[in-house]
Amino acid sequence: MQLEAALRGKDWNKDTLETAQDVLAEELSLPDTVPGGMAAYRQTLALSFLYKFYVSTCLELSKALEKDAALPASPTISAVEASAAQSFLSEDRPLTHGSQIYEVPSGGLQSTSATGQDHAPLKEERRAPVGQPLMHSSALQQCTGEAKYTDDMPKLPGTLHGVLFLSERPHAKLL
Repeated sequence: MQLEAALRGKDWNKDTLETAQDVLAEELSLPDTVPGGMAAYRQTLALSFLYKFYVSTCLELSKALEKDAALPASPTISAVEASAAQSFLSEDRPLTHGSQIYEVPSGGLQSTSATGQDHAPLKEERRAPVGQPLMHSSALQQCTGEAKYTDDMPKLPGTLHGVLFLSERPHAKLL
């Protein structure tokens, strides 16, 4: 409510954005004991979304200005700031690569108990499973960023979302 009142009738520029960020920070002040925690993160996230909205609307206004010169001038957004309007969800990620290097320890089930010394297995012998480094089947995809997670997939049109909430009145009718 306060943010809407602060923005109403104002020119869309950097000063308005700074005022809006101050009002939003004040309006969205959360106690440190907020359920779920991370109050500072939530506040910063809201301010970041406001900034992202500002940058994207400025870029859209500058495109519209090219078609219709009668529109008011839009704030100038630098190339560095313009990246804030991009959504990482719709952008293709470049394929990343990685490697994992580790030493195979000596011993395992092939230690010499009589001398108390571990020894590396002979070349013709196979290491016992205990102590053998085994790679998880999805490890390469996860380490290189190639793994697809549910959150990485684009939402399908008509996707439904559910929200759980606690009722303040038991056995009440939802209107």
